[in-house]
Amino acid sequence: MLKKSNPIIIEKDNTVIEKLKIVNPGGFAIVVKANNVTIKECDLRGGINLCGSVHDVTVVNNFIHDFELGGDALTIKQIAGVSTTEAEGIFKEQGLGAYNITVKGNYFENVSTGVYIVGAKGNIEVDGNFCKNQFGPFPRGQICQFYKCNTTPDTYLR
Repeated sequence: MLKKSNPIIIEKDNTVIEKLKIVNPGGFAIVVKANNVTIKECDLRGGINLCGSVHDVTVVNNFIHDFELGGDALTIKQIAGVSTTEAEGIFKEQGLGAYNITVKGNYFENVSTGVYIVGAKGNIEVDGNFCKNQFGPFPRGQICQFYKCNTTPDTYLR
């Protein structure tokens, strides 16, 4: 059984968030501002934002779904299933320097984009996720998008 929760801002290193149900369809369900964080087996109606130069973040086996984002491509906040940006509008990307990110085994449905990684570095692993009905707006709408990343040879997308 999942425990209901309000949206969360994680500010403590070595935090594990699991088996929560969070509803924030027009924003972030979870904002990560700490290192060595694991988010697993949650039902999230809202995105996960990796804010700042956080590192060693694992997002695994979550259901991330049913966003209700308002605005157009120039004003909409860039909320994806998992993202490293919180800028508004497609021409105002804000890479925040996160590194060593793992996104595995998640189910994304009715989201703008599954995974949107901007300005990240180090090992980035996006593996075994499923994304259905990603809707954008332009240029979003992908299962996964990397932009201005500086990654290691160990980085992979599957």
